[in-house]
Amino acid sequence: MERIQGVQRCVEGDFKTLWLHGASHGDQQGLSPLAERAHQEGYLRIRSAVTASGRARARELDPSALHLRAPLLWGAPQLLARVKPSALCLELLEVWPHWVKACERAEVPVVVINARVSERTLKARWLLRPSFERLSLVLAQRPLDAERAVMMGVHPERVRVCGNSKYDALLSSAPFSAPFSAPFSAQRPLQFMFGSLRPEDERGLMSIAPSLRGVSVLIAPRYRARAPFLKQRLTAMGLSVSLRSASCEEPLLHWVEAHKGASLLLLDTLGELSTLYPYTEAALLGGSFQGRPQNMIEAASAGCAIAYGPRAASALSLEVEALEAGEGIAGGGVMYAKGLDEAVRWALNASALQGEALERRLASLERLKGASDRQWAELKALL
Repeated sequence: MERIQGVQRCVEGDFKTLWLHGASHGDQQGLSPLAERAHQEGYLRIRSAVTASGRARARELDPSALHLRAPLLWGAPQLLARVKPSALCLELLEVWPHWVKACERAEVPVVVINARVSERTLKARWLLRPSFERLSLVLAQRPLDAERAVMMGVHPERVRVCGNSKYDALLSSAPFSAPFSAPFSAQRPLQFMFGSLRPEDERGLMSIAPSLRGVSVLIAPRYRARAPFLKQRLTAMGLSVSLRSASCEEPLLHWVEAHKGASLLLLDTLGELSTLYPYTEAALLGGSFQGRPQNMIEAASAGCAIAYGPRAASALSLEVEALEAGEGIAGGGVMYAKGLDEAVRWALNASALQGEALERRLASLERLKGASDRQWAELKALL
């Protein structure tokens, strides 16, 4: 009933409607500054996502929006005819050929925000070029992404470099906003954590797991369903493992304090990882050695020493540049490692930043903000 009433409101009311689509939990976070601006100016918002966690996050961030399933592979013409959006905004590179083609026929502008075009995407341009040629506007993260978007078939006059609105959302969220007057935690109970550990990282984790005995370490799998498998393998190696979902009734920090050093901590819940960065000396980015890396912003803003790998160096270049500008690789707060074992050796002795060093880092990270203002200006000009 709620969905039907929301669709009727789009059709019958004299409203402008903006459709915002992002694949997953993090992508919805990147859309939130744009959604907030649209809300302030009286736009109705339609929110959609691919994953269940993405849909849940969209509802949490924007409860007054109309939440629909995206017509990725079929049904787009019929749904567009009913809701009649003023524009469709796709986060990162969610360019689905069926949907984009239907938007062109319905005369609905398609805008890609926070666009990042990888070398892998370029290799598929023979297949994706017709969809990219249909895009009305591409708001790229970096000049390199803008160049690659043109190579994919986007008209050069439809490409702008705006940065990444995800940083506006992350850097404005407490307790990660700067400046602040005191360290987050006088004592950080965790020596380091693996944030958003991906399946491709697991082999490397198992190879160095014996060296983690007696160390206060937290492992946060990117996919919660992997937690039982990880616990089984680590236990088989003679390591004690504490699963967060088995102690959900216990406050998070009490759980950490009770098991630190005696067990490897396995975080298999949603929404708690960012809470622990202020209580962690060092962070290793999951996916930064293979696959898609986790963002650095939450860990960096909490003062953690950060070790990252080759994938992060390319995929998170804006964040890496900001960190290096604030302290430099030799500054002690950030480490480029070729492999997970090298990163762990460094993290075992790393310390979180404090005082002036942390203030310099936060000031540098603040320069990443402002993308959502630029994006909204470009979008308003199009609408």
